[in-house]
Amino acid sequence: MLAALPEGSRAVPRAVDVRDLAAMEALAAEADERFDGIGALVACAAAHGAETAFDETPLEDFAQTFATNVVGMIASCRAVLPAMRRQGAGNLVLFS
Repeated sequence: MLAALPEGSRAVPRAVDVRDLAAMEALAAEADERFDGIGALVACAAAHGAETAFDETPLEDFAQTFATNVVGMIASCRAVLPAMRRQGAGNLVLFS
């Protein structure tokens, strides 16, 4: 992953459960301390339940998908926003 970044880029690539706000905040704090700020968040998170008919899919599968794809992305953004607000700038790139 880092090899694809432009020369001079700095990143803290990690596999973190986006649904875990405390883990996301810890990652953001690490990046903020290491680089004296956070210029961008690139987050990719996606989940989906079993490949079953809509009316046969357990509601828990939909809840898990929503928790990852929506709430998880919100947690990711919330984790980096304090640093971005403090520095007056930042970029969010989210895809799922």
